[in-house]
Amino acid sequence: MRPEVARMSGVQLQTAYVGNSILVDMRGLKDDSVQSAGVLSSTVTSCVVTIVTSGVTDLVNSGVVGGSWPVAMTQVDTVTGRWQAVVTASLALVDAERYQAVIDVRNSDLGRRIALWRVPLVARQRERT
Repeated sequence: MRPEVARMSGVQLQTAYVGNSILVDMRGLKDDSVQSAGVLSSTVTSCVVTIVTSGVTDLVNSGVVGGSWPVAMTQVDTVTGRWQAVVTASLALVDAERYQAVIDVRNSDLGRRIALWRVPLVARQRERT
């Protein structure tokens, strides 16, 4: 049986199924704060994700047990600024508990932060039929 994935591309509450991998999918990532030769946008060079218990603000050593944090995202399309990562299915998620996928985006300017998103997640146990 192929594991299902939860896709995160907005800020609404997302479902993360217990015992399943999570596909984190970000699109349109670029840095519009840097202007070079009259053209806006700079290269995003780093994008990582950490899954934390809801309400956690300190990301150092606070990722959910069962993962190695942060998980580096891979740029899959340079034209559209699309980045993806697969978070392991071995996370110790608890059914009905709330979590956050914290996505940290940086650029080539000495690792300057471009954006930080906190996407709310709720863990659900997949029902067998």
